[in-house]
Amino acid sequence: AISRKPYSSQKNLAEAMQVSTATVAVSLKKLEKAGLITKTMDKTDNRLNRIVITDMGNQVVEQSRQIFQSIEKKVFEGFTEDEKSALSNLMERLYTNLTEMDIGG
Repeated sequence: AISRKPYSSQKNLAEAMQVSTATVAVSLKKLEKAGLITKTMDKTDNRLNRIVITDMGNQVVEQSRQIFQSIEKKVFEGFTEDEKSALSNLMERLYTNLTEMDIGG
């Protein structure tokens, strides 16, 4: 999420990833320690930290994309574009159904 939207805030990241801000804070601390992101105070709002991916972070993102594309190519080998599209539509419907489920009731 950070690589697609630089200068994100922790709150925006949590919303985009559908996790708590506490979860994001723990992950960001690890990423910052590894040198993959930097956190800077927002110039207009001192309560906000802006998250910026570093050059090393961008390299890791690119390597990850390449690995994912290689795996995806192997997984979908022999599938037609129509089959991949149909599978994608089915997975989206499953996701929608799962997110709308009332697990407690």
